[in-house]
Amino acid sequence: MSYTTNTTPTEEATLDIKALIGKLLRNWIYYVVFGLAIAAVAFAYLKLTPSTYLVSTTLLIHNANNTPSEAELLFQNLDLSTTASSLENEIGLIKSFSILQETINSLDFRVSYYEKDLLGTVEKYHNSPYLVRLDTNVYQLDNIPIFIQPQSEEKFSVNIESHNHVQICQFGEPCASDYYSFTVFKGFDQLPPTTIEYFIKINSINGIAEKYRNKLNVNQVGSGSSLLELSITGTLPKKEANFLDKLTEVYTDQNLEEKNQVSQRTINFINSQLIEVSDSLRGAENQLEAFRSQENVMDLSFAATSASEKLSNLESEQADIEVKLRYYEYLLNYIRNDTDINTVVAPSSIGIADPLLNELIIELKRLYSEKVALDYTRSDKSYELNILNLQIENARNSLIENVNNIIQSTQIALQDIDSRIAEVTRVVNKLPENERDLVRIQRKFNLSDNLYNFLLQKRAEAGISKASNRPDHRVIDRARIVGGRPIAPQRDMIYLLSAVLAFIIPTIIVLIKEYLSDKVKSVDQLEKLSDISISGKISQLKGKSISVIENPQTRLAEDFRSLRFNLQYLAPNQKQKVIGITSTVSGEGKTFCAYNLASIATLSSKKVLLIEADLRKPNLKSLNKKLSYKDGLSTYLIGHILLQRVIQTTDINGLDVITSGPIPPNPAELFDSARLQEMMDELKDHYDYIIVDSAPTGLVNDYHSLLPVIDATLYVVRLNYSKLSFINDLQKNYQQEKYKNLSIVVNGVKRSAKEGYGSGYYYYHRNGKGKHPLKMEKIPQ
Repeated sequence: MSYTTNTTPTEEATLDIKALIGKLLRNWIYYVVFGLAIAAVAFAYLKLTPSTYLVSTTLLIHNANNTPSEAELLFQNLDLSTTASSLENEIGLIKSFSILQETINSLDFRVSYYEKDLLGTVEKYHNSPYLVRLDTNVYQLDNIPIFIQPQSEEKFSVNIESHNHVQICQFGEPCASDYYSFTVFKGFDQLPPTTIEYFIKINSINGIAEKYRNKLNVNQVGSGSSLLELSITGTLPKKEANFLDKLTEVYTDQNLEEKNQVSQRTINFINSQLIEVSDSLRGAENQLEAFRSQENVMDLSFAATSASEKLSNLESEQADIEVKLRYYEYLLNYIRNDTDINTVVAPSSIGIADPLLNELIIELKRLYSEKVALDYTRSDKSYELNILNLQIENARNSLIENVNNIIQSTQIALQDIDSRIAEVTRVVNKLPENERDLVRIQRKFNLSDNLYNFLLQKRAEAGISKASNRPDHRVIDRARIVGGRPIAPQRDMIYLLSAVLAFIIPTIIVLIKEYLSDKVKSVDQLEKLSDISISGKISQLKGKSISVIENPQTRLAEDFRSLRFNLQYLAPNQKQKVIGITSTVSGEGKTFCAYNLASIATLSSKKVLLIEADLRKPNLKSLNKKLSYKDGLSTYLIGHILLQRVIQTTDINGLDVITSGPIPPNPAELFDSARLQEMMDELKDHYDYIIVDSAPTGLVNDYHSLLPVIDATLYVVRLNYSKLSFINDLQKNYQQEKYKNLSIVVNGVKRSAKEGYGSGYYYYHRNGKGKHPLKMEKIPQ
């Protein structure tokens, strides 16, 4: 039989895809099991995992790019406001430990409330059945579960399991021990059920601050903007929102407080100078009035007036220099004591307009601000902090050196004024005594009066500046839940992932199972492994073996009709055919196929003989219990009985059977005897088909002894049972032409519902590496 066929790559690919889909569909139970398991895991995870929310607020940082505000432009000569800091420094300040501690102290975060049930432990916030007020003056046991259980409407028990401590206390009354001291109030009118456990944890301020410092994220909104977004994640969105709102409030309040402190220090400094000047002014005024009254001198001569004006101007200049000198000495002492530079009185507040001095103070303030930010983000030994400390030390030294130089130059200027005053004083000394005394008193009065008015003006300016102070920062958006929904767990993503896993995992298992399997799985796989033609495909049985002659309307009967039809193409030149049926190992269904093929062949009015040639493990009786094994093939081959005596007639019209007979010790030798050939020659005169059910070829060599009398061989391969190695061996035997007219019968083929019994079937025969229809025969119904 030689037939050709053309199969395109596209057709092969389509067949492969169909085969793959078929394999997956045949293992549908994996998808059901894993789908239910993964769905259960996803449901449990979503049920037990608390929702996590992202809460954020937005803060506007004024002067982030060193742009002065209107108020700062109005009073820029005072230079009372702190220099605008970079956004990086502001981020460091926001996350600084001091601000976080102050924030936590302003909130009710010292006590955490928890509810414990069968599904786990959940933290409560503002919805706990209890409210605990701590005694902040005594020691509290930190971070240990303290269980609170109601005993009655008035009493409750406190239980610390880790310390074997139990105490009974009253609601609304102080409850104290060596581990705690607090008062418990009822959060609701009705006490909670005893089936649910409630406990609290007392937190340390430092611990909470550190926790929120790690959770808090501060990022710039957009490039080049002065907006900061503060965000935090947590399972209690209201609690996190309260924290962010309080944090921004503390941060802006601290900024305003710092500005007010600078203004107040300026006012205090001016007030201290005013006290001294006011005393001098009061004394000079009293002395001037007394002198005029006693000496009856009201006005000065022209010479005295001129000298007096010169002295007044020089002494006013002297007083101004002395005030500046006092400030320089104050500033030098302030810097040497390493006091916070941000609270120093600004030079311009007392009329000092020294660009270099202002620049040095501003630079030192900037470096101190950067250090504050780095102190809370780096360790003490960090490289950046060490460099910054070195820069601060250099800036301090430069400022100290500059102030020392200014003090020296101021002292020189003061000495020059003193010499000029002494020169004018010599002129005054030449005046009459009365005028000379009046000039002296008038000079002292004018000096104190001018200085007093100058200080009053500066104090007024400082007061106005303080009243106009406002924070450098403003909250744009109060804390809110971003997106209005949890960010974790992502339910849609989990559902999608579950569906993907429910498909991928079973698919991988099926593919691995297929890859590692050493069994023939499908007809397509068999066709790829072998060039041997397939004469028939026998459907898989569900249950015990059946006789197709008794069930002619079944799918199985149609399969054997198709196989019987294809017998005509096996050894076509032989009118009477001897067909051997074998397999590699037992269990592949050769006896089942032999019996049903012999039975179905009789329907075409053929005389059929079935010979049970498996003399080692005969199994034909399981299909027909009426058969006798007293005499059979073995007794005939040893010459103990005539051939007619071993042929048994069956209930099936046209079918005779020769059973194996008693099991002999030497089956292979019996098949090598001349009586076998004589028997076949005689039987061919009486039967159209002689079907020989032989022993498996993979176990014994009996079938090879039968080959001389065999016209065609049907080799049974059972899907999901026969091994791939069997097909490889069979292919080698086929290529070596060990079997005449060899073809395969595939047993155990799974049929889909669409392949059920209908009005008729068409049968095809495969030859070579492709498929080709031998003939289309419609089975009559």
